[in-house]
Amino acid sequence: MKKSADCESDSFRCAIIKASYLLPVAGPEPARRSISDTLMQFVRRSLAVFAVADEEIPGSLDAIANSFLEEYELMQQDEPGYEIPWSVETSGELLSENGQIVCMEITNFAYAGGVHPNSYVTLLNFDATSGKKLLLRDIVTDTLQLKRMAEAKFREMKGLEPGDSLSDAGFFWGDAFTLPENIGFKGDSLLFYYNPYEIAAYVDGPTSFTLPIREVKSILRKRKKH
Repeated sequence: MKKSADCESDSFRCAIIKASYLLPVAGPEPARRSISDTLMQFVRRSLAVFAVADEEIPGSLDAIANSFLEEYELMQQDEPGYEIPWSVETSGELLSENGQIVCMEITNFAYAGGVHPNSYVTLLNFDATSGKKLLLRDIVTDTLQLKRMAEAKFREMKGLEPGDSLSDAGFFWGDAFTLPENIGFKGDSLLFYYNPYEIAAYVDGPTSFTLPIREVKSILRKRKKH
């Protein structure tokens, strides 16, 4: 964690940036290295809130933190009466590890002025043997069937009948049901996570639900345990 010099005396003229995350310590060494590299790349990208392109991201976490604090100092110099605290926080936790797939949840929070902070969750799935980052097609054999099952669960959770309009209920911005960008394993379930704005207004917050593994087992790709 790093914070600006004024944080100790004035919490309104304060910028804080911090990260906490887990890196693998078990499994094949090439897989551990691959997973660690992907996680660190993601953490760096999450913390570098002012970088527009990947090539603008500083090479180390220290450099990213220093750049963030420098931006805050420049804001204070440009606006001497500026009293809005900034913060960026990235944290990661292990959701599931079953010998075949490792699922990590990365939570990011950022506020650098504006109407409201931005927060989002990313689920990252890795092959436990190779360390390869898995896409949905690497996890299930039939994405259309998964979509049908997920929509049925979503409608049940929201109290909607099969024929009810999702748009009229305030979801999916007038479009048909879609799977979330973030799907991962959590215990004995498959987790579906929609971030704020993804399917509804910001005020509605995130939406998540799970399907038991036993219900989706028939469409899960078979993998070797390490």
